[in-house]
Amino acid sequence: MLGLSRLFFYPIKGARGVEVSSARVTPLGLEHDRRFMFVDEAGVFVSQREHPALARMVVTVEDERLLVHVDGLGAATAPLVPEGAPLEVEIWRDRVDALRVEGEVEALARELLGAPVRLAYFPATSRRQVDLAYAEPGDSTHFADGFPLLVVGAESAREVARQVGHEVPIERFRPSLVVEGAPAFDEDTWREITVAGRRVRLPKPCARCAVTTVDHLTGERGREPLATLARTRKVGQKVMFGMNALIDGDGTLRVGDAVAITRRAPAAPPELS
Repeated sequence: MLGLSRLFFYPIKGARGVEVSSARVTPLGLEHDRRFMFVDEAGVFVSQREHPALARMVVTVEDERLLVHVDGLGAATAPLVPEGAPLEVEIWRDRVDALRVEGEVEALARELLGAPVRLAYFPATSRRQVDLAYAEPGDSTHFADGFPLLVVGAESAREVARQVGHEVPIERFRPSLVVEGAPAFDEDTWREITVAGRRVRLPKPCARCAVTTVDHLTGERGREPLATLARTRKVGQKVMFGMNALIDGDGTLRVGDAVAITRRAPAAPPELS
């Protein structure tokens, strides 16, 4: 029997995630997920790819405020729904109308990263369409790389750690939903599942990058698990692990919710079988 075993959301793109036992969800993803993002002076997003030290930024949500802390540097706060000047930002190939949030959090990030970054907020008035090659018109996301959710099989993460030869915390893969009870890499073939009765579409595997090599506690970069994944999970020039996902409807997800597979692909790509 499959079940939802862990839930994560990421208030600031690239910063440390928040694990919760329940979360409100909409077609845009889990509540508060990636509504904030740091950008450079040109408005282009920055992440752990360029600044692995972002992993040191601990973020929580409390009393309608964003609380941010970095060991050795201090703490900062910002409203969950801030005001700010209009700021056009770029994330991958998308241009998005955002708001600039000046103040403590931006200043703390500049000290941490040693770069003149700005803090951007994704307002309710903006829209960012998910790639229509894999989604339907109207499917949207905030500042996630491309999809509102990422589904990872718990046994798949354990198998990667076994192949690597040491523990690889599942946080390295930055999942939204972790599903327990399926064989390793079974999710490669999932195309639709239900979580607590809600339809979740899984149109494509997630291409992985150097973010998986960043220690999610220290911000230090290594080689694993990307080196192992590149040997065992490569399709063309991309390394795949986990499934990008979209959810239909609003509601609340809870750890322990039942998960059912409602549609599979005929088979996983040969390279991933």
